Amino acid sequence: VRGFEPRYTQRLAWGPATHDVTVGYRYIRETGQDRRIATLAATGQQVGAIQVFENGTRAHAVYVDDRIAYGKWRITPGVRYEKIESHRNPSGTADDTPFHVRNSRALPSLNVSWLPSERLTLYTAYSTSFGAVQYTQLNSMSETNPLDPEVAKTLEAGVRYAGEQLRSEFTVFDLRFDNQILSIPGTNPAVFRNLGATTHDGIEFAVDYDLDKSGPLAGLNLYANYTYVRAIQKSGEFEGRDVPFYSRQTGTLGARYTRGAWALGLSATAQGKHYTDTANTVLETANAALGRVPGFGLLNAQLSYKMAGKKGPDFQLGVNNLTDRRYYTRNTDTNGGRMVGAPRMLYVQLRLAY
Repeated sequence: VRGFEPRYTQRLAWGPATHDVTVGYRYIRETGQDRRIATLAATGQQVGAIQVFENGTRAHAVYVDDRIAYGKWRITPGVRYEKIESHRNPSGTADDTPFHVRNSRALPSLNVSWLPSERLTLYTAYSTSFGAVQYTQLNSMSETNPLDPEVAKTLEAGVRYAGEQLRSEFTVFDLRFDNQILSIPGTNPAVFRNLGATTHDGIEFAVDYDLDKSGPLAGLNLYANYTYVRAIQKSGEFEGRDVPFYSRQTGTLGARYTRGAWALGLSATAQGKHYTDTANTVLETANAALGRVPGFGLLNAQLSYKMAGKKGPDFQLGVNNLTDRRYYTRNTDTNGGRMVGAPRMLYVQLRLAY
């Protein structure tokens, strides 16, 4: 991947308002190769020819925005124009027809914040995002299945508080796809299609609290976050059912104790059940590719050493999935079935700065 991005910002004062106007351009050139080799697990013998896919993308983006400061208000309108061109040239396949696609879109945005005090911020924002058709999805394109890029429109509003000991944030959001892309379960090779309109609405909440530095629990920090997302299909055969691979509830609860240069942390993460197909199949199929995936929770721990404000060694020792909890998700492509979650993992990190 190669690219460059020049950007320029100019501050202007017009009457009581201050404008930070930013203009920029980004170019990315990406190339890659996929090699697909099939073998018999029992003997290791290769089956069929090696399939090779030469991939490439050229992407351009031009953007402009204006951050306006007027009293306690911060208003930022902007627009970004994306142009993406991708190709995928196969060889060794049953059909060596090359795939080529061009996508472009203008993406407007608007952010508005009100600062009634130094600690409190109320905000709302509207934005659009653009996801081009991916390399492996290009193989699915045909006259009867002309994949369109994913376009999402997001509206959110919330409140943020930043005090000396307490920091918290609460956000409500509504995200709407007009043509979300999903894999069709049980297809080999995998086939993708535009699912159609979907909505993803919900809430996010986060809180972070430092106990009194002069109290007996000085150095202890407690934090938690929680997200509820309702991702629903709004068109097609299964309108009204959940979008696959979305847990409605996820959350984290943790504590961190710091004493001098040492810090000890313990956190628990959890997510709820989810489905693996648009029909929201509950019972597991014979090959385990379809069926409801149960929720699970994990414990993680970290021990770190870092001298605040000083150069020198930075050390961290951690354990993910502390209790070695067994859990799984599913895969619905050519390797369909249960996919085991990561077991207990110990890691060490050391960094030196001079």
